[in-house]
Amino acid sequence: MNDDDVESTAVNAGRAEGLVHGEQEGIQEGLRLGNAEGHKLGEELGAIKGLCLAWRHVASLDDSALSDRAAKSIASLEALVDAFPRKNDNPEQDFMRDITLIRTKRKVVHSLLGLDKQPQQSESLMF
Repeated sequence: MNDDDVESTAVNAGRAEGLVHGEQEGIQEGLRLGNAEGHKLGEELGAIKGLCLAWRHVASLDDSALSDRAAKSIASLEALVDAFPRKNDNPEQDFMRDITLIRTKRKVVHSLLGLDKQPQQSESLMF
């Protein structure tokens, strides 16, 4: 075997080993990132759901607390949150579309409740 064959064999073996290692590391990094982002999304959806429940409770105590439009928008927002998948078992599921729809509806509710007139807070703390 000449020097070129030895070098070529070593390069090919190193490349194959690197690909296997890179794939394993990529899978692990993807799992860590997916778990972290899923946790953040769960917190956001939980906060929105909790605020929907709170506003529904306020409306149950005082019929004049919410306009009909605000009450319907809150119910619609809560339904969107409830329908959001809890598992990633459908490759056709468009999570970005679904979360964008929820965030947009949250902004509508925020506006209908007059909360957009208050000083801005951190996005994660706003309804």
